Amino acid sequence: MSKDASGHNEGPLVELDFAENDEKPLDRLLEKERSVQENRKTARDYLFEASIISVDCLEGKQEKWATTAEPGTALTKLLLKDRVPYKVGDHIAVVPFGMQFGTHIEGICEALNIDPNAVFIARPGEGRTLEKHMSPLLFEIQYKYTTIKNVLTSVAALGDPLSATACAVLSGYAEDQQEFELLDRASNDADFLANMCKNGGMRWVDLFDSFKSLAGNIPLEIFLMLLPTHHARLYSIASSPKNAKNEIHIIVSRRVMGEAEQRRKGVASDDLSVMPPGSTLQFQVRTCRGFHLPADPRAPIVMVAAGSGLAPFRGFWQERMAAAQSGQPLGPAILLYGCREEPGSLLAKELIMAQACGAVSLVITAVSTRLPKRYIQDYVVENAAALKPILENPKCEVYMCGSTTMVKAVTAVLPPHKQGEAWIQKLQSEGRLHEDVFGGPESNC
Repeated sequence: MSKDASGHNEGPLVELDFAENDEKPLDRLLEKERSVQENRKTARDYLFEASIISVDCLEGKQEKWATTAEPGTALTKLLLKDRVPYKVGDHIAVVPFGMQFGTHIEGICEALNIDPNAVFIARPGEGRTLEKHMSPLLFEIQYKYTTIKNVLTSVAALGDPLSATACAVLSGYAEDQQEFELLDRASNDADFLANMCKNGGMRWVDLFDSFKSLAGNIPLEIFLMLLPTHHARLYSIASSPKNAKNEIHIIVSRRVMGEAEQRRKGVASDDLSVMPPGSTLQFQVRTCRGFHLPADPRAPIVMVAAGSGLAPFRGFWQERMAAAQSGQPLGPAILLYGCREEPGSLLAKELIMAQACGAVSLVITAVSTRLPKRYIQDYVVENAAALKPILENPKCEVYMCGSTTMVKAVTAVLPPHKQGEAWIQKLQSEGRLHEDVFGGPESNC
């Protein structure tokens, strides 16, 4: 027997069965088969549902977001379907939909010679077991009636670039010699593939536009086997459960990549800034124990943020406002915030209220578009005298949220005396320095 696309000398990895027109494929008919998958789920796999309450613009031109790759920052409020406990400082992992790719689905289905609304079910081939590492997408949809449109809309990561493995398999279906050579080289030359991805055209959504000879030649099961699935994007929670019951708020920085004609929008950040009210999404809460408020509310805190890094501190001041309203004594809290534009009326109003009740003692805003151009670290140096007594307090806790560059720059100038490195090490050893740095395997895009 010939070797299949996954390299096995066995039968096909997966079999796709399409429902006849007169069939009524209901999920309940497959409860027994689906239970095989459910039994393999862990707590990490379980997703909750939420719906969009509103999307408010904090920075940028919101009217352009839906149609263009326009940067900006949004405050997105979610209504939770179930009660999901969380603490201020925790993260929410959101599964994107890729709404921007909706107009491409019909063209992809046409290239695959498949009706986007055709109902089918994927099962492992005879004698085969379909594991997640073989094909995350097929593993996720097996034993479930679905449609290609649903798979491409809610499961497949069409915005992801082609992998070297995908290029190797796809090259075998390219009838055009130049396209074959490009895919073959991309499968063997990591730098070449990286440059092609950077220049655009190597995303799954662009596959049949960039490699036209693949249209009509790729078997559907091979295409699905190679497709990546959406991975969750992490966002710091920007609300307190004491202020917004059954809600989670997040601050979304719209990601824009590429130059000129190749400029494109990030997937999750676009979804979360343009989805209309009532739209649903799936999420998990990820506990961030190293970024919670001090157990003693009288402990002084210094909060340093840039851009959407303000998110956890909005939750902080909401939590402290609730504590102040209940009569709890609060220690001083200083917020240093770096942004491109002056804080909008929504945040400005909240900060005025937070200062009025003592939840925030001092707000120092560094607007990078002001002249002369200065950044958050410059304002730390300028306000050293005001920060010194707070930072020298043995109970003071320091929180920083933002890019690696910002955190490094602020750490270099934050110490209140010349023995800066020793002070930072003491803060770290006592668990009083907390960092929530952007980037990593689940970075937002």
